[in-house]
Amino acid sequence: MDLIYSDCFLLGFLNTFKHVDGRKRIQKLIYLVNKKYNEPIPFDYEIYLYGPYSIELQNSLIRLTNLQLVKESIINKGLVKNYSYDITPTGSFIFKMLSKKVPLGVTEVFNKLYKEYSETATNKIVEEVYEITGIKNYGE
Repeated sequence: MDLIYSDCFLLGFLNTFKHVDGRKRIQKLIYLVNKKYNEPIPFDYEIYLYGPYSIELQNSLIRLTNLQLVKESIINKGLVKNYSYDITPTGSFIFKMLSKKVPLGVTEVFNKLYKEYSETATNKIVEEVYEITGIKNYGE
């Protein structure tokens, strides 16, 4: 799929959630759009260290951050960095202009995803993704 669609797809996700703590959380929630809700996504996934991972999704997130459509915040906790993401007002505006590129069904799935997972801890989301994927432990 083309870059405009994949970036618009991710903007739509972030426009629904407004704020997301963690790259892993974004990766797993987008994965669930496809595997749980059977909605096509513009990102290919491979099984990686912490389960399904999409370099395309990560590249889209970096691109949107560089364009200042998404704000990335980094909190250093010793040797660990925690990332959080917020859609910017410009990102929200651009999404609204391009929203016709994202099928209505995807927007509905984002709303369902938000209702189901906005208050769910990331480790619980990861457990569900592992169950769907058939992974038993980290690193498998």
